[in-house]
Amino acid sequence: MESNGGTLSLKTEVINGRIEEKNRPVIVTKDLSFGCDYVVNCSGLFAENLVRNSESLIQPPILTYAKGNYFSLQKSIKPFQRLIYPIPEEGGLGIHATLDLSGRVKFGPDVEWTKGPPFSYTVDAARSEKFYLAIKKYWPEIENHTIVPDYAGIRPKCMNSKGDFEFIN
Repeated sequence: MESNGGTLSLKTEVINGRIEEKNRPVIVTKDLSFGCDYVVNCSGLFAENLVRNSESLIQPPILTYAKGNYFSLQKSIKPFQRLIYPIPEEGGLGIHATLDLSGRVKFGPDVEWTKGPPFSYTVDAARSEKFYLAIKKYWPEIENHTIVPDYAGIRPKCMNSKGDFEFIN
């Protein structure tokens, strides 16, 4: 990006933005303001807030939040040497099997629609039955109760006014 005249500003908190003459965006940080030709908003869960706090030519996206829960194998068995992806489900890729850097097998994420912020990153152990049934489709040998809650993450999903997921340009 920088070799093509762009500027990458890491670890910089953007406060807001505004549009100046000739529809030129100006970014306002805690320390300075600067003009640019294009803005790429990569502020994750708070992308909507940044647009709402800025004078903008675009409508803020309608965000819904998908909590992705993960479970891991309780035992140190390694049934897979590769990633396993089932058929995708609405809002996500389905409960798949991944291997972390230490070789542990983790399953997830599922899609749990949630409100926010604030967010809860607690994995409900009661979801294990849903995971067990999904995993059994591609690993029939799984023993019941061999998975335990691991971690969760939140994925923002942009929607248009009709409720369809979309990318914003």
